[in-house]
Amino acid sequence: MCLGASCNIITSSEDDFYSYSKSWDLWRVPILQPYEMVSATNTSAEDWFLIIEDHHVEGPDFFRSGQRFQLSSVKTIGILDSVIVVSNENHYWPKLSGQYSSTLIIDLKTKRQYIYSNKHHPAELNETMKALKVEAIEMLEWEMVMHDFLDNKKLPEIWNKQRLNTDSQQNQP
Repeated sequence: MCLGASCNIITSSEDDFYSYSKSWDLWRVPILQPYEMVSATNTSAEDWFLIIEDHHVEGPDFFRSGQRFQLSSVKTIGILDSVIVVSNENHYWPKLSGQYSSTLIIDLKTKRQYIYSNKHHPAELNETMKALKVEAIEMLEWEMVMHDFLDNKKLPEIWNKQRLNTDSQQNQP
């Protein structure tokens, strides 16, 4: 199943997922396989998107529309164990009639995805973070992560440790 917009490249090794910054006409930054941030223009940090095909995002006041979920205006991103947390500046919430800073949580173990408006759902967000045991997650500035990967093909060291832990868990019988 393809979860990112640049899944049109087939690699022979899982390590390749973390080693290239461009796929066809899209710039990319790998997060935790199979999740990645993509950009068609790469002109600023604001031009990057986390795209989830055939998503199952849930949350209070979330309106599911279509099979594709897209999060833009990313400000910070973090990984702890097999959980990805992404915060952004202005996600559109039809049920709340506006754009609000939001937090997306992706749990790779259960394949569940949650989104919360930081203004309207702080209690629910904290409850999910606590349930997933990621209250102490280190959130990094997206722009810094993006530039480090595009310039040096280097992801944050803490992510490399998380990736190795997640990969070894997935390979266990």
